This record gives sequence, structure tokens and C-alpha cells, in this order.
Amino acid sequence: MRKNWLISTLSASVVCLSLCSCATLWNLGNVSSFQTDVENILKNARVETKITTAHMVDTNRAAVAEFTITEDDFKKVVSALQLEKAERIPSDFKGNDSPILESYLKGGAENIEAYSTTTPRPGSLKLSSGSSFEYAVLLYDSRAGKACLLTCYAYG
Repeated sequence: MRKNWLISTLSASVVCLSLCSCATLWNLGNVSSFQTDVENILKNARVETKITTAHMVDTNRAAVAEFTITEDDFKKVVSALQLEKAERIPSDFKGNDSPILESYLKGGAENIEAYSTTTPRPGSLKLSSGSSFEYAVLLYDSRAGKACLLTCYAYG
């Protein structure tokens, strides 16, 4: 009887662990710190806003944050982070990472502007922990008054 209970318990544990994918665990373990880092970057740009959604992408260092923002505050962030019109979106991201990104990638979204850093690890992306974001891509949907920050933590 005890042996059957042990086997059932172990089987249930394996099933539970299988259901909790690595990506889910990675997201749960890192998204809070990521949100704080983004909030600090925005505060450095003198922009106060509430992040509406944030998540890590798969199990890598890339992450996405969405927040509401005015056009004036968007311009402040572009200036503070030293962003320029984006030529491309890093391959770390897919359309399903954000509704704003999905609209941008499908094309025809005249109301969405894209800006990005032009050099790796610019000083404007230095974090209070001493780490840094490798790059930043900022998408702005002027109709919705929302922005999407695509970024990736730097190694080291």
C-alpha cells in the first residue's frame, strides 16, 4: 500500500513539473526584477508610468514591457535613452510577445513608431544593480497611448 502511494505521489510530481515549463519558471523568477529595472530606466528619463504587462521571452535574457505613455513622455524616453528610428526588430521577439509588436510586424500600422539604440550597452541602459540592458527597442502606438519596450539583459 505504501509503495503504491509513493509511486502515485512521484507520478503526480512529475506531471506537475512537466506542466510548469521552464519558460514559465524563468518568467516567474525574473519578471519582477525586470519590471523594477524598466521602472528605474523610465524614472531616469523623468517619466512616471505604470507597467501594464511584462514578461521574459522564452528562457533567454530578452524581455518585454508594455505601459501607457503620453506623446511628450514618449519623446522624453527616446531622448533619455538616446534612441533613433529603428531599422529592424531583434530576432529574439515574435509578434505574440506583444499586441503592439504584432501590429508593427504585420505592417500597415502607421500609428506605431519604432526607435532603438544604435550601439550595444549604451550608458543610458545601465541598471542600478551594475548590470545593463544590451539594447532597447521602443514601440509607440500613438492612437492607444501605449508603448512597448523590447530589451535584453547583457552578459556580465
